[in-house]
Amino acid sequence: MASNGLLNRHWVYVAKHLASDFVLFAAAYLGGTWVRFHAQDDWFRNFALYTPAVLTGGLVFACLAYILGLYAPLRMEHAMGRRFGRLALCMLAALLVVVAVGYIDWSSRIGRGVMLYSSAGVALLTFTHHFVIYRRSQHFRERVVFIVNNEFDESEARAFASFGSHLEFVGMVTGSGYDAMDHSRVLGHIGEIKGIVGEHRVERVLYTTTGMDAPEMRRAFCLLRYSGINVVSLISLCEEIYQFVPIEFVSPNWLLAASDAPQMLYIKKVKRAFDIVVSLMGLVLLGPIMLLGMVAVKISSPGPV
Repeated sequence: MASNGLLNRHWVYVAKHLASDFVLFAAAYLGGTWVRFHAQDDWFRNFALYTPAVLTGGLVFACLAYILGLYAPLRMEHAMGRRFGRLALCMLAALLVVVAVGYIDWSSRIGRGVMLYSSAGVALLTFTHHFVIYRRSQHFRERVVFIVNNEFDESEARAFASFGSHLEFVGMVTGSGYDAMDHSRVLGHIGEIKGIVGEHRVERVLYTTTGMDAPEMRRAFCLLRYSGINVVSLISLCEEIYQFVPIEFVSPNWLLAASDAPQMLYIKKVKRAFDIVVSLMGLVLLGPIMLLGMVAVKISSPGPV
């Protein structure tokens, strides 16, 4: 399914920072090895022995950072302290993995001196990297267009354009045969929405509940969703960003959905906790079997596991 490249840009952004963390992690251990053994001519040979543990630890660090949402540009609700707390958790997990690999393959075991210098380097480099990510996320602006079907929608679009947030108002798209009063902000008709989104690099489409029963609107929204564009109602946006709902947007359908929201949030949290607990139990139960397999391979065949 064709898209405007939003998903591709997202994954490029994630891959760039994930790779940066991996490289910084390996560079910290390279620097720690040099600090510890720079007086010896073969210090790089020592680092080569550490490579399996370093690469495994770097991969674990970067993957955990991704899982914990540290590469998401819109996770600005996380304060700096909470973000760095999660980063410290990633560092601890990676350190344990490096130590564990050293015990599995004794030749790649890293000494205490190198580990001390390298851990300090990892903390310095990765905390600096994520501080830059955090600062940039504070200035992140998501480009949006507003679907207008009547005068009420247009007045709401003008009011939204005056709000200060991380959303950048690009313009309006008309639907249901409506002729907007402010033509300077009109980007086109709903039938041209796919081209408008691609041309203006739109990342989110907003709408109100008026006029949404028209078949052309439903087709356009389905096309956008299949293309990876975030299509949300204005009332949902107000809940997400401003934590309030204008009284003129309240409808019986929204009240019914809102009454189930706390329960749904609770269910999501329980499911997330269940996933984490089951995954940890799987690691604990399957860990000894995997270790036995590694030992068997080590005994039965030469070379590293």
